[in-house]
Formats: sequence, structure tokens, C-alpha cells
Amino acid sequence: MYAFDDGIGLLEVLEPMARIGGYRSVADWAVRIVQVLVLCVAVHVFSVSTAPPSIAEPVRVEVGVSFTAVYNIDFANGSFGADFYMWWISSDPAFRPFDTMQIINGRQWSVRAVTRRQLADGRTYTTGMVSATINHYWQLRRFPYDQHTLQIAIETPSTAAELRLVPDPKSMALTEFLSVEGFHVLELRVNEKIEHYATSFGRADASAQDFSRLVLELDLKRKSSQFLVSFLIGFIAANMIALLTFAIHVSDISIRSSMIGSAIFAAIGNTYYMDSALNPAANSLLVDVFTVVSFAVIIVALFNSIIIQRLFQRGRSRLAHIVNRWVFYATSVVAACAYVATFYVLSRGSFG
Repeated sequence: MYAFDDGIGLLEVLEPMARIGGYRSVADWAVRIVQVLVLCVAVHVFSVSTAPPSIAEPVRVEVGVSFTAVYNIDFANGSFGADFYMWWISSDPAFRPFDTMQIINGRQWSVRAVTRRQLADGRTYTTGMVSATINHYWQLRRFPYDQHTLQIAIETPSTAAELRLVPDPKSMALTEFLSVEGFHVLELRVNEKIEHYATSFGRADASAQDFSRLVLELDLKRKSSQFLVSFLIGFIAANMIALLTFAIHVSDISIRSSMIGSAIFAAIGNTYYMDSALNPAANSLLVDVFTVVSFAVIIVALFNSIIIQRLFQRGRSRLAHIVNRWVFYATSVVAACAYVATFYVLSRGSFG
């Protein structure tokens, strides 16, 4: 038995307190206190076990890009090639981005010169040079005054709840070596987008449908005058040859026929060339107008030659010359107006 300094025992002190609380003895009071403590512990354990699990924040990875080259622009097959330097900064030293990186709209890609090192703040810095062939539908309706936004979409197998790709806008750059044949390079943009898929890819949780996507966008504007004549040289030649048939004497049907045959050959050749150089499904307004007008001029020249030849054979030479002259004027004016109006509409940007 413990005692205080004045000789009074501990039970002698607690006994009056127990009686005040309505208990018969100190033992009953102690039992009740133990029961209360046990109840408190049980409540605490239950609340901890039933509390919702804490949701872990996704790992945020900084990503930067520097374009070095855009090449192999293929209008007919809908693709382009690109080389770009890429870096990733992650707090997870086990994160190897180039092993899991996926270019969603890429046909094929490869990575070289991969390096890894630790930064002063402890994060891991991974760099590499990416070469890729990218699918792209070229909108050529306004050719040769067209503008394009090339897109490269990059993801990883980790969901948006697990990993976020954060662009590093301060370090984005277009290198001095970047040059796109036939185009002016305007601007590079890099943004993150949360892409929602209709499938969870076999995983039960709904978060498996959302992925962090890094979208690279490069704006291009065509150098309108460059290569335009070479693109249309066949149509230009066909128009000139067909119109020159009106200068041939009305009696020289053989010469007219040969020239019209040459014009047809030039127009067909240019049509095949344009189809191979540009996507035929793009429906370029300029190509459509040149094709229609060129063949229309040839057909008019052909029928005009037949008509004036018949008039000449019937002794109506004067009428044949009048018809030849006025048909030439009308054809020239209509063709010139069609071409000028087309270039005007395209250059003004009033045609979508």
C-alpha cells in the first residue's frame, strides 16, 4: 500500500471520491473506469478501420520538347516525319518514359541517345531524340494558301489518376535547324489533355478510362508562290495550246487536231501528277477549277474546229472566221475570270 508524505493511505483518499460518485467501493469505481477506457479504444479502432482509404495524388512529370526537323511531307498518303528532342523530369527514379511512351497518332517511332541523370533537387532527368512518322490528314481545300497544324499525341500506359504529363512551357523551342520545305513555321504549342476512352482496357476501376495526353502542335503556313507554277505547268500549257488553235487558219484542221491532242495530253498528265502529289480526296479548289476549266477550253476548241471546218467547206469562210474570233474571245474571258476569281477567293481566305 502506497502512502502520501503525511501518512494518509491512497485508499483512504479514493474511498470518499468513490462514494461521492455513487459506487460502493474503490474497486467498483476502478472497474467502471477501465470499461470506459476499453470502450474509447474500441471506438477509435473501429473509426480507423472504417475510414475511407486516402487517395494518392498522381505523380506529376514535367515534359519538354524542342523540334529539330519536319520532313517527308506526304499529302497523298496523309503523313509526315518529325524529329524532336524530348526531356522528362520525374520524382520517381524508376520512371523510364521512353520504354513506355506511346505516340497515339504515330505509324512508327524510335528513340536514340537516351541519357539519365539526377538533378540537384533529387529528381530524375531523362532525355532522348525521337524520330517518328505521324498520321495527318492534310486539308488542301485552300491550296496553295493553306495553313496546317501538325499534331503529335503522346501518352503512357499509366492512367491520369496515376501519372500527369505537365508541359514545361518555358523551355519549349524551335531549333535553328528546323525548316519545312514549302512552308513557313509559325508556332509550337505543347498542352496536356485528359483523354477519356470508351473502354477501361480490362480494368475494373472507372479511372482506367482517363489518360494524360501530351499534345504537340506545330503551325505551318504554305509559301504560296513557291512551286505553284511547277504544280500547274501542265494545265497552263494545255490552256495555251488550246487557245492557240484559234489562231490557226480555219482550213488547217489537221494542225488544229494535233494541237488539241497535245493539249489533252498535257492536261491529263498534270491531272495524274496532281493526284500523286496531293491527296485526291482533299478536293483542292484550285486543282478542281484548273482541271474543269482546262478540259472545258479544250472541248470548246475541239468543237469550234469542227464547226468552222464545216462552214469553210460549205464556202462560208467569212462566217467561219467570225465564229472562230468570237468563240476565242468568249473562251479566253471566261477562263481568265474563272482563274482570277479562284485565286482571289483563296487569297482572301473567304473559302473554307
